[in-house]
Amino acid sequence: MYSGNLGHSHDVTLLVEAANALRADPRFHFMIIGRGPAKDAIRARVEQYELANVTLLPYQPDEVLPMSLATADVAAVSIRAASRG
Repeated sequence: MYSGNLGHSHDVTLLVEAANALRADPRFHFMIIGRGPAKDAIRARVEQYELANVTLLPYQPDEVLPMSLATADVAAVSIRAASRG
């Protein structure tokens, strides 16, 4: 599970790629929760790969967040590497 900002500093495309690699294994389901400028690109990749093992959910209010986080067996934290220029 990833829950948070889907922006320029958080790269969750690796989770989509992992979901694609594990698509045939019913033990794995990926949940991506949040909002931000990268959400449409993530949704497009999930649709492109036709991933039934990925659930995309909108931003969750603070009072729901503890319950949604508690559903996960594993939580992912993602920070995009800084570009060097």
